[in-house]
Amino acid sequence: MFFCSFTPVMKFFRNLGIKLLAALVVLSSLSWTVEEHYCMGRLVDMSVFGESHGCGMEMEDSLPGQSDDKKSSCCDEQTIVFDGHDQLKVQKVQLDFSPTVLNACWYYVYSSFLLTSPELISPIEYPPPPVRVKDIQLLDEVFLI
Repeated sequence: MFFCSFTPVMKFFRNLGIKLLAALVVLSSLSWTVEEHYCMGRLVDMSVFGESHGCGMEMEDSLPGQSDDKKSSCCDEQTIVFDGHDQLKVQKVQLDFSPTVLNACWYYVYSSFLLTSPELISPIEYPPPPVRVKDIQLLDEVFLI
């Protein structure tokens, strides 16, 4: 009786745990790409699963007359890739159905029926049906023709 009051709580935590583990499996098998755009050392744009849009201050390729020190841009692109598990191991379990195991299982299941005598097995006692006080057909005026 003490454990029955905790049954809904335990079911809730069990379902929550199942959902969290399923989410963990899905998230660990996905690959994530995060692109960040920095302008003058400050984060301007960040994008997950796509390309980040710049701030509009990216420098084009240098003109032929410019030197290498003028090529440097104030913007910086940074890409972070989180690789997921792309190879999952599928294992098949080989069960051993030897006669010894089958006999032990059969004995475990049917031993309670074989070792007890029929006198010890009490039948289920149901409560007697309720006594009819009044005739319902007369009260409801329902008659079979």
